[in-house]
Order: sequence, then structure tokens, then C-alpha cells
Amino acid sequence: MRAFFRRPTALIAIGLVAGLLLAPIGAEAAGSIAKLFNQLKPKMDARYVVASHEAYALVTPGGPALSPARTKGFSSVSRVGIGDYCLTPTASLGNIDNRVFMTSPEYQNSSGQAGDVFWLDTTNDASCAQGLVEIRTFVNGVASDDVAFSVYSPAA
Repeated sequence: MRAFFRRPTALIAIGLVAGLLLAPIGAEAAGSIAKLFNQLKPKMDARYVVASHEAYALVTPGGPALSPARTKGFSSVSRVGIGDYCLTPTASLGNIDNRVFMTSPEYQNSSGQAGDVFWLDTTNDASCAQGLVEIRTFVNGVASDDVAFSVYSPAA
């Protein structure tokens, strides 16, 4: 139960429920909610979320390139086809065949459209060599080089 309250989404959900329950009370309740939120805010810091992941990267499509300040556990990225990227993990990750990678599109560095991003398990049919992490990007269902994305893997 304690781990539940450390999750940022759990804290937001608690705040929303509290807000709905206290809304009829008025402005005094709103002040109480703001005070509670400010007490919990340090737990929601991005550093807290990132610290729980062993590997993460922000990939911009231009080069493609890894964002050095937002990368841990990956040493390089290459594009092997339209919307098809191979990320090289560092040795610290060990055998990646035993890992799961999660992805998310990043709008700010994408070329004007939100896209879709998917991890492809390279133990099956893949364009990347064994031992690399393969990510594919799409816009409107069509492979695209215009989508920036983040990828991460939880600590084992």
C-alpha cells in the first residue's frame, strides 16, 4: 500500500477525489487542497520518476540523436529504415532479451504532428541486430521519420 502513495498518478487521483468531496464546502476547502498538493509536490518531481528507471532516452528524429541530458543506459541510435530505429544499450543493462521497453511520442521535437511509437521485441522478426532495442514510429498509420520519442525500461 505504501508504494501506491509514491506514484505520481496516485497522488493526482487522491487530489482529484479530495477536490470533488470538498468542493461543496467552498473556498476554504480549495485552500486546503492547495496546501495538501504543495506538501505532496516534491514526491511528484521528475527526478523521482526517472530514478525508478534503469534505462531511458529521448530520441530526436533529425539525426537521429539521443538527448545527452535525458539519456541513461543507451550509447547510440541509428535509423535503419523509415521510422525504424535501433538503440544500442550500454553493458550495464545486461541481456535485454529479459527486459520490457516502454515508449511515448514526444511532440515538441516532432515535426508538427503527434505520432505513434512502438517497441519491437527483437527476439522475433526485426530489422535491428540481436542485442539492440528496436523502435518504430508512425504518423496516421504510415511509417515516419518525423516523430521524436522517449523509451525507458524499469529497473529489474
